Amino acid sequence: MSKSRTTGRAALIGTILMLGLAVLWSRTPAYLDVGREAVVRLQLVPIPEGPHSRPFSLHSQPGSLPLSLVQDQIPPRLPRPLAQGFSCRFGGNVEVGLEDGRTLRYGPCRRPAEIERLRQAMLRAFDEHG
Repeated sequence: MSKSRTTGRAALIGTILMLGLAVLWSRTPAYLDVGREAVVRLQLVPIPEGPHSRPFSLHSQPGSLPLSLVQDQIPPRLPRPLAQGFSCRFGGNVEVGLEDGRTLRYGPCRRPAEIERLRQAMLRAFDEHG
C-alpha cells in the first residue's frame, strides 16, 4: 500500500472519529436533571487552597448564612459543570450541595453563566450580611 493511500485512510478515520465525538457531545444535555429545590448548601471554595467562605445552608447551622439570601439566584435547573482544561489550576469553585448528599463543583476557571450570577449574588450577600 502506498504512503499516500495510508495517509488518506488515516485522515478519513480521524474525520469519522471527530464527527462521532461531535454528535455525542451535541447530544449531551446542557442541564442536569436537578432543580433548585434539591439544593441544601452553597459554598465558595478557593483552589488550590485558602480559607473557605461561610456556607449558605437550608438548615440552620453554626456559622452558616440562610440559603434564602441567594435562593432566588439558584437556576431552576442546574447546568452541567464546564470542562476546565489542563491549564486551570487557580481560582475558586462554587460548590452546590444537594439533598441526596452529592456535591456539584463549578469552576475553578470556567463556570456556566447561571452559576457565575449565583456566585456574584453570594459575594453580595457576604458584603451585606457578614
